[in-house]
Amino acid sequence: MNTEERAALVVVNGVPKTLAYSFSSEQSGITVGAEVLVEVGRRQTRGYVIEELSLRDAVEKLKLDQQPQLATSPQLSLLPGLTSAPASKLKPVLGAQPAFQPDQLSLFRWMARYYGVSLAEVIENALPKRSSG
Repeated sequence: MNTEERAALVVVNGVPKTLAYSFSSEQSGITVGAEVLVEVGRRQTRGYVIEELSLRDAVEKLKLDQQPQLATSPQLSLLPGLTSAPASKLKPVLGAQPAFQPDQLSLFRWMARYYGVSLAEVIENALPKRSSG
């Protein structure tokens, strides 16, 4: 069985740069707008997928960024070959339903630029609050 490695660009509130994580093409629920569970440093937190692309395209995109934020953890690796930690999968938080629609992303980006805040902060404030429990 041939499983293609894909990459997801993820924004996390409190992290200034976009992070990229690898995942298997067989894994469901990883699409633009998906809320995912990621590890940043030693903490596990929620992030939002803002782009899904091939692993090769993600590496090229990261090369265009002067100093990409390389996040590694025991469970996740930014991208295989760029860090020493083993790659593993992103975990969708709420199944296959995206937290927002891909066409909303351009509005969120505009709002982040206009108000001078992070894209993750705009997304979190634009989405309905859920009760935790």
